[in-house]
Amino acid sequence: MYDEMLSTSSMMERGTALHETRLEQVLRRMRASGARRVLDLGCGSGQLLHRLAAEEQFEEIVGLESDPRALMEARQMLESHLRPPLSRLKLLNGSYTEPQPALQGY
Repeated sequence: MYDEMLSTSSMMERGTALHETRLEQVLRRMRASGARRVLDLGCGSGQLLHRLAAEEQFEEIVGLESDPRALMEARQMLESHLRPPLSRLKLLNGSYTEPQPALQGY
């Protein structure tokens, strides 16, 4: 039983490390692309948005999430960790499988 718990804990740590690695890779590629506007479909709790907002290169950042709880977590995390102005950051509740008039132009 103890070995199973250690194995599960180890797998969770590797999963977290892999997720962090993926986020950093996306950020590096976004920087290199020269993008000024970013749309994060399925932004979840905002971990990528947080990284993007810390970069001055990105003038407009939009996160779309269908789960209201995750969107609320993202909003709280971003407001508590980022300094104003947050005017270049917009969070929207909705699904990317449905038309989103607010996203025209992306």
